[in-house]
Amino acid sequence: MLIKLRCSKCMRKVSAEDDLLGKKVLCPACDSVIPLPSPQFGFGKQIKGYAIEQWLGAGNCGEVYLAKQIAMNRHVALKVMKASEDLIEEDKKRFLQEAQILAQLNHPNIVPVYDAGSADDCHYMAMGYVNGQTLEEVLKETQSLKEVDALKLTLKLVHGLRYAWDEFGILHRDIKPANIMIDQNHDVKIMDMGIAKNTHQDAHITQTSHLVGTPYFMSTEQAQAQSDLDFRTDLYSLGCTLYNMLVGNVPFEGSNIMEIMEHKFADQVVSPKEQRPYLSKSIDKLILEMIASKRDKRPKSYDDLETKLLKCLRVAEKRKQISDGNKQGKLIKMVVIPLVILIFLLLILLIVK
Repeated sequence: MLIKLRCSKCMRKVSAEDDLLGKKVLCPACDSVIPLPSPQFGFGKQIKGYAIEQWLGAGNCGEVYLAKQIAMNRHVALKVMKASEDLIEEDKKRFLQEAQILAQLNHPNIVPVYDAGSADDCHYMAMGYVNGQTLEEVLKETQSLKEVDALKLTLKLVHGLRYAWDEFGILHRDIKPANIMIDQNHDVKIMDMGIAKNTHQDAHITQTSHLVGTPYFMSTEQAQAQSDLDFRTDLYSLGCTLYNMLVGNVPFEGSNIMEIMEHKFADQVVSPKEQRPYLSKSIDKLILEMIASKRDKRPKSYDDLETKLLKCLRVAEKRKQISDGNKQGKLIKMVVIPLVILIFLLLILLIVK
C-alpha cells in the first residue's frame, strides 16, 4: 500500500512503500525525520464491499483510507474506527452520531456520507473522496490568501454552514482550516463533522467532561461548555479562520489553552489591518465583529453575515481593479513612453539624413 503524506516542516509531499510502514523516513527536501503510520489495514483489504487502496490520514479515534466501493465503482474516503481496548461505548456512539448527522446533509459545500456500518471488529463510514488539499495545507504553502479569494471561499463556507443550521439545526463546532477541503476545481468542502451537534436532538453524547473543538478557533461559549449553543459558535470559528486566511496566523495565541482563552474572553486581539495594513477597513471591522467574545455582538444571522461579506467583497474587488489599473498604467509608462521616444528619435534621424 502506497502511503502519501506531507512533511510537517516544509510541506513537501512524501511517498513511501508499505514495507516502511511504522518506520521513519527522511524528507527529500529538508531532511526532516518523518514517522510513518502503522495502518490497521493493508492494500486490498475489503471491508463490507470497500477495497482499501491507500492510507490517507488518522484522527483521534479513526483512520481514513482511500477505498474503491466495488458495487458503485467509485472512490470513497473510508473512515474506520481504530480497534482498541481503550475505546469506550461513548466513542462508538459518537462515531455513529457523526454518520447519522452527515447522512442528513446534501450540499455542494459539505462532504457527503454514503454508508456506515460494522465489520471485522471495526466501525466504518464511507464518505465522498475529495482530491485536493486542506485549507491548512494551502496556507502553509502560501502563508495567506488574497482578500478577494479569502472572501469568496468564506462565502461558500457560509452557504454550507447555513444549510446545516437552517435545515437541520446542526452545528459543526470545529470549523478550522484543517477541516476545509479545496479540490482540484477550487470547490470548497466542509469535512469532519465528528463533533457536530444536532440541537434538535438529545445532546448527551457530545456534552462530556472533555472539551470538544480546537482552542485556537473555538468560541468563548463553547469553551465554557454552554448548553445553548447556536449558529454563532460556528460563525465565531469561521471568523478566526478568515483571520487566519488573511493574516497568516491565528487571532488568539498563547503558550497553553488557559492563556489562549484569557485572550479570547478579554478580546485581546491584534486587528487584521494592524498586521496587514493593505487590508480594507470593512473586512477588518467584520472579522473583529465575528470573533467578539460576546455572541450578541456578532452578526445576527447567516443572512446578515452574507450581506456584510458581499459588501466587503465588492470593496475588495473595486480596490483590486484600481490596483490592477495602476499597475497597467505603470506598465504603459515603462513600455509605451520609451517606445514613443525611440520612434521620435528614429524619425529625427531619418529627417536629418
